[in-house]
Amino acid sequence: MGVPSEDLCRLSIILVKPEFVDRERELAWLEERFRSGGAELLVIYGRRRLG
Repeated sequence: MGVPSEDLCRLSIILVKPEFVDRERELAWLEERFRSGGAELLVIYGRRRLG
C-alpha cells in the first residue's frame, strides 16, 4: 500500500514552508501554483539560508 501521491505533495509543501523567512507573498504564489490542478514546472534557486 503506500501514501497517496497527493499526500506526499502536501507533506513536502508543509515541510518546506518553515525554511522560508519573510516570504509570505512568494509562499502564497507557490501555494496557488500547487493548487492549480495543472502540470507545471517550478524552479526555485538561490543561496541557502538567505530566506
